[in-house]
Amino acid sequence: MHHLGLTVSDIERSIAFYRDTLGMTLVRRRPNVDNDYVGLQTGFTGVVLNVASFRVTPESNQGLEVVQYMNHSGPPAEPATNRAGISHLCLLVDDLRACHADL
Repeated sequence: MHHLGLTVSDIERSIAFYRDTLGMTLVRRRPNVDNDYVGLQTGFTGVVLNVASFRVTPESNQGLEVVQYMNHSGPPAEPATNRAGISHLCLLVDDLRACHADL
């Protein structure tokens, strides 16, 4: 896996959560991405995205990319786990109780 991408409603809040709370490494921040390639990739002409990329750990090859649509944003997804297209992120920890207490 290269990376997992998640669409978010508030990129600054997401950066704070993944970087400051979960301890992921923010490796790239791209505000106001609006090139033609992104429009072709997303299917929305003239789309503007804010993007932040993380490494799960500094030495890992797996990444997480969070994207906020600044225009062309849709309604939040229904979070029920039985809906096609819903995903989840699973992280391994050494001590679940200690991690829960830290959070």
